[in-house]
Amino acid sequence: MKNRIITLSIVLITFFQVHAQVQNDTLAFNKNRFELNGRIILFNQVTNLMKDNVEALSAIQKVKSNNAATAIFSYAGGFLIGYPFGQVIGGGKPQWKIAGIGVGLVLISIPFSVAARNNARLAVRIYNEKVMQTGSGGAKIDFGLTDTGLRVRYSF
Repeated sequence: MKNRIITLSIVLITFFQVHAQVQNDTLAFNKNRFELNGRIILFNQVTNLMKDNVEALSAIQKVKSNNAATAIFSYAGGFLIGYPFGQVIGGGKPQWKIAGIGVGLVLISIPFSVAARNNARLAVRIYNEKVMQTGSGGAKIDFGLTDTGLRVRYSF
């Protein structure tokens, strides 16, 4: 009987230690989207996750402003590129200078897009480093005596 209790105790302790080794919530930035533990999350959720981390929040706010600039320049450029084609389809004389300006606006949007992607990766890296630092305490098992008998405390 004593051997069964010892064996059961060892199995339970090992079981709890294995489950305590699960990594903390890690954030990833893949294919221009954020993922938390493999699930896609929205930008607002990412901002909410990073509200306690000043450095990561600063980087994610740069992502937001860079994405806004990218959208403004690329949408305006796309409209100006498409406008002369609409004139051709409508039977009018196309103004190719407008299309050239549109191409220029699209080219201006590229550095903003690259900066947004780089800042997103930076924010994710900073966030994950902070999560790993705070979650690196590990698991701890305490044995001791109490008024009613033996105590086993497992904390993580």
